[in-house]
Amino acid sequence: MKRQIGKIVYFFAKHFPETDAKLNFCGKLLRGLAGKLMLDYCGNKINIDRNATIGNHISLGDYSGIGKNSYIGDYVTIGTHVMMGPDCLIYTRNHEFGNVETPICFQGFQNYKPVRIENDVWIGGRSYIDMRNCPQRNLHSRT
Repeated sequence: MKRQIGKIVYFFAKHFPETDAKLNFCGKLLRGLAGKLMLDYCGNKINIDRNATIGNHISLGDYSGIGKNSYIGDYVTIGTHVMMGPDCLIYTRNHEFGNVETPICFQGFQNYKPVRIENDVWIGGRSYIDMRNCPQRNLHSRT
């Protein structure tokens, strides 16, 4: 129930002005509240910027943010002190496509490949992280 309320709040709050806008009208506050309700884990002092699309089973660590217009697929763990620029994409699932005799749209989906972004990572704007056809890997911090 809590998660559904968070998703409803976020549905409206995602359209409020971006975090650094002069006339923000509590967009950051409402998106943060929605995050506390709908994410598996939501740390302190987080920022979910305007118009981000957030999947299920997401964890967002302390002092971390999701960039404006970003897409975060299901089963993503974001550590602490992670900065994310705008328009970032993180994909964790793909279509099956191994049978050349069957159209891809009828082959179903592969299993999710969770993504874990470690602490103190900077993901630049318009970065593309696609784990759909890769072995399991983690993005590590600088240390």
